Amino acid sequence: MRSSLNERDVKIKTYLNRLYNLHKLTILIHSKLDKEYIIERCLEELKDLTETQLWGIAIKGSPYMLRLRSQEGREIKISIPPQTLEGAWSKGQGKPLVCQKDAATKWPLGSLPPDFELKNFLILWLMTKSRVLGALVFINHPQGFSEEEINLFGILASSISVALENIDLYTDLEDKIKELNATQRQLVEAEKLTAIGTLTSGIAHDFNNVLCAIMGHISILKESPHLDKGELRALETIERAAERGAELSRRLLSFARQRKWDFKPLDVNQSVKNVVDLLKHTIDRRIRIRLELEELPPIKGSSTQLEQMIMNLCLNACEAMPEGGILSLMTSLVYMDENNPVGVRPGRYVHLVVADTGQGMDEETLAHIFEPFFTTKEGRGTGLGLAMVANVIHEHGGHCQVVSRLGRGTAFHIYLPVDEGQKAESPSPKEVTLAKGARARGFILVVDDEEPIREMLKTILERAGHRVVTAANGQEALEVADEEGQNLDLVILDINMPLLSGREAFNRLRGKIPGVKVLIASGLDLDPRMDPLLREADGYLRKPFYLDELLAKVSEILASE
Repeated sequence: MRSSLNERDVKIKTYLNRLYNLHKLTILIHSKLDKEYIIERCLEELKDLTETQLWGIAIKGSPYMLRLRSQEGREIKISIPPQTLEGAWSKGQGKPLVCQKDAATKWPLGSLPPDFELKNFLILWLMTKSRVLGALVFINHPQGFSEEEINLFGILASSISVALENIDLYTDLEDKIKELNATQRQLVEAEKLTAIGTLTSGIAHDFNNVLCAIMGHISILKESPHLDKGELRALETIERAAERGAELSRRLLSFARQRKWDFKPLDVNQSVKNVVDLLKHTIDRRIRIRLELEELPPIKGSSTQLEQMIMNLCLNACEAMPEGGILSLMTSLVYMDENNPVGVRPGRYVHLVVADTGQGMDEETLAHIFEPFFTTKEGRGTGLGLAMVANVIHEHGGHCQVVSRLGRGTAFHIYLPVDEGQKAESPSPKEVTLAKGARARGFILVVDDEEPIREMLKTILERAGHRVVTAANGQEALEVADEEGQNLDLVILDINMPLLSGREAFNRLRGKIPGVKVLIASGLDLDPRMDPLLREADGYLRKPFYLDELLAKVSEILASE
């Protein structure tokens, strides 16, 4: 009797000890959100919980990796294809797989070592309600698996399943937070770009007004018969400087406003040569420029945007070669079929390569180079150069691939679709007649809040034979309209003015003088295809403009029916 009591006490103590060890292991596997940690702890601690020859764990992967450990410390790894493990789980409907005999023929999880004798096994699934996460495995129990043991290890399997699901949930949450943070950063950068665009637009408007007055008065001075050659050269120098300022303003607005440019057939090789001509006099003399330009058909695009893109790439390349090197610019004609590696539509493309022998970039840098405000220049760069490059390529329907290796240099491969359409149209007969014939005369109202521009336009138009009256804002323009009424033939109207804007003045002028012709002249960046005011007006000139450009447009409008 006492002997049976002692045996029962031993069993109870053994069972309580196993429960304690199981509780300790459960605490450990929930202490860290780390799957590798769970595997290691299970392999280590299960030695005190089981008498089996082998025990192990497999966690979901592609493939699953079953790691088994023996009482002697030997470890066996078995690769299990996902369909094998998940098929076994599905076939058994998620219930424990217990095999007490003929185990070798019923083992479902891959191949054990050929010299291993499989006597029995227990497989407990690590799973949620709807999916399997892995398996807890025990092999070769000396007495076979008892109901008590199956239940005990079932508790452990459930605990591991919860820990694994927590890790998956935490990982998903981390990913969502990262996505949210990335979206928030993009929103901040987008707001920065919007602010820059608004600021740039306002500055460019004022800058264009200044340039318009300068270029107009230069045109007036150049017509003087009393200029000597030195004075004429000085005026032409000032005019070229003003033209460069106007080009800079257009480039700023192109990036800040993402405005659609008027695309025309153009020669990429000529754009490359124009950029190289500028670079020759500005870059480090230790940098050698190499050109390999094949004969090309035209593409459809903006020469200004294209040359700015090439210039940005070349300047970046030069900065990557502080000790000198070779800057290569190459063009060729390529045909892309449906299976092309670039991912563009089938057709003919101009292939432009801008390559350097500089420092190169690592993969992390390469992944971010086209992002706005991303820069590696530590306080010297804005991070907008390559963002503008990406925008220009996109606007031209092209594609860019970048190849770079640290210490070997970088190559930008740009693919621009060939213009398969008609050649650039010749001027219409009407335009030729206006350019060669006498200009129409009229009574013109000039409305602009900048006095230098008003005076310049008045002088130019009067010299061309027009009668001119001026107004400093929209309100004054309405007062002139009340006085002159139907005598007015044309209104040259600025948009951004105090008291009454040009847009408001336009509608009210048309109300007072139905059918009056209006030419919009503005330093703002406007798209004639999208702006309803420009669609209703009779013409549009973007400041700054040339004297001949103004007179030709005025004559065209006055001569039209």
